[in-house]
Amino acid sequence: FNLKNLTKTNVKVFSKNIKTPSWITIFGDYVSNFTITETPIVFLIKNKQVTDSYREYFNLMWKIAK
Repeated sequence: FNLKNLTKTNVKVFSKNIKTPSWITIFGDYVSNFTITETPIVFLIKNKQVTDSYREYFNLMWKIAK
């Protein structure tokens, strides 16, 4: 996996009022789930179907939030 191969995309960020030690990043055919706690955990998933599902869910939530 090489970040240099990724094209730049739009980044959307939730309000600063939301405080959570976790976040999800969707890029290419990858989804990463980060949790920053005393022992940080990162899950990296490489699967086009899973990534497409996360994107659909994100886009649905983004439309609802507007």
